[in-house]
Amino acid sequence: MHFQSCPVGLHADWPGLVFELAEAYFSKHDADNALAALDHVIVIELWFRAGEAKLLRARVLASTGRTEKAWAQYEAILDHFPDEEARCRYASRLASLGRVEMAAERVLADAEKRASLNDRQYVRTNRECLEGATKDIMAAQAT
Repeated sequence: MHFQSCPVGLHADWPGLVFELAEAYFSKHDADNALAALDHVIVIELWFRAGEAKLLRARVLASTGRTEKAWAQYEAILDHFPDEEARCRYASRLASLGRVEMAAERVLADAEKRASLNDRQYVRTNRECLEGATKDIMAAQAT
């Protein structure tokens, strides 16, 4: 893994590089190192890409089965994240755990409200994650 050697020397405290390292660890299914890298980003610069860092932390925690901690992270950013990704991921996770009504309320009802308040670009930008969450909710309702 060549990316592990990147944040050393002058670059050891560059938050962008350390955040990308956390993403790389997550993509390699290395949750412990991903969380350690995210913790290091917070030490370097507390508010660096804070929403994205919390979303990544929630995804890492959810992938390791630490559901309650993941929910706390999702809840912390749901209303502050600029697009629908965090809400959609949260709703998909809820649906997979059998909390279908809560998921449907969080994604479908709230997303419709936000879409009516925003322009077409907002809807186009968020279409994929909204469709994915809706599919997950419908699949969970069918079981």
